[in-house]
Amino acid sequence: MPAARPDVPRPNLVDDEAELPLACRRQRLLDVAKRSRSGLFLYPLFWLVIAHVYAYASTHPVFTLITALCLVAGAAGRYGLEWRLARFADRDFRLAQRSFAWASWIFQGYWGLLCAYIVGTAESEPMRWSMLMASIGLTAGATAIIAIDAPLARWYAPLL
Repeated sequence: MPAARPDVPRPNLVDDEAELPLACRRQRLLDVAKRSRSGLFLYPLFWLVIAHVYAYASTHPVFTLITALCLVAGAAGRYGLEWRLARFADRDFRLAQRSFAWASWIFQGYWGLLCAYIVGTAESEPMRWSMLMASIGLTAGATAIIAIDAPLARWYAPLL
């Protein structure tokens, strides 16, 4: 492995706070929030379509309904946060950035746990591939949308 040369600047891949001024980071956060808003309600929609197509909703109605309500509540919560994000970022940017990241990761993580549950249970065997394909599509779309925010995108796909 070649030694690092001290005269060649290396990019800071972990934290870009030293690289970008606050105004640019704020605009990036708002752009990511605006771009990601359009896909929020696809998650509950995909869940309900997959559950109904494979008759999972008729055999597990309570689980299907609770999961759909959790996905709708998560999407609505993120939508509400994103709607107020500009004012929130003006008051405390770091807290706004962290809140948005954690809300995004928790929402993605919930879908990831749901997918893992469906893949891992015997009674949901017929819908496994559809759930995996939906997860791949949602991950690809979401990662492309949030790619401008590397710290957020870094953990987005692994959570799903």
